[in-house]
Amino acid sequence: MRPSGGSGSLRGVPWDYDAGEPYDKKKHGWNKPHAGVKQVRGVRVGCCPSGVAPAQAKLAVNAGLPYFDDPDRVPQHGDPPDRVFLVHEGVPYEARWTRRGISLHAFPVLPEAFDDLPHGLRGQLEALATHQGQDIGEWLEAWSL
Repeated sequence: MRPSGGSGSLRGVPWDYDAGEPYDKKKHGWNKPHAGVKQVRGVRVGCCPSGVAPAQAKLAVNAGLPYFDDPDRVPQHGDPPDRVFLVHEGVPYEARWTRRGISLHAFPVLPEAFDDLPHGLRGQLEALATHQGQDIGEWLEAWSL
């Protein structure tokens, strides 16, 4: 697993952000102005902050780190990554495709899942947070098990 070099859409056209269902109907939604963690059917899930504008979410996923699961894959122009990782307000997010190559939905990475990310990717996300004046460590401490 590895992040690709650079950021943003590899096809030259920005990806769309798919917010999904209204917050009260989606797995990762809640009505609080900050990211957090809740239980859904006995499983911890990261929750997105309410009030993030669609344009802001679209900018965030397009500025994220394209990530390819296969370390031997050499992406060609236009190849969508398997996932995109980003940081928003000190919280690491993973974005997955809702329509491959067209739109993504992002959700907070749980602290226990962050530890499972490859070291290089964790370092890149921490550097992004630092560049934004944030600290991922605060998210990890606040919501760890």
